Amino acid sequence: MFRNVRDDVMEATRNAQQPFVYGSLSRKAIYLAAAPPADAAATKQANAAPAAAALSAPSATAAGAIDPALVGTWEIMVPGGRGQSRWIWKIMADGTYQFHAEPSRAARPHEGTVSFANGRWTLHALRGLRNYSDGGSYEVRDTIAVITGKLGTGYWKRSGE
Repeated sequence: MFRNVRDDVMEATRNAQQPFVYGSLSRKAIYLAAAPPADAAATKQANAAPAAAALSAPSATAAGAIDPALVGTWEIMVPGGRGQSRWIWKIMADGTYQFHAEPSRAARPHEGTVSFANGRWTLHALRGLRNYSDGGSYEVRDTIAVITGKLGTGYWKRSGE
């Protein structure tokens, strides 16, 4: 609940205000009403504890809204037919992104616009990929972001780049 309120305030103020919660909250989900069924808990609450593989399907978020926890460079290792490749995502506070892979033959570089707010994200490629859009849910866990979209669930690691 605290994460959702924080994200709502940031979205409403266009990141001018960022509420903080001081204390030691666990990852365990706390419900103010009856807990949802076990399978629904993972799909309805993107900020819930680790049931990441079952995060929910895409929905729209405010265009350009960026959760400050996602701003920066992230990487994920992706298996492929010729071995693993490293995918690098650079998320900017202005709602744009840049993507490239190493080795470069693993995936085409592209850039465009992205939104990350309230546990939901959307992406629209403007250069490098034609008519590509994606969306899904996300959860940030310190230096790891659990991202779910068309390609499944990935665990992004904050990069030093």
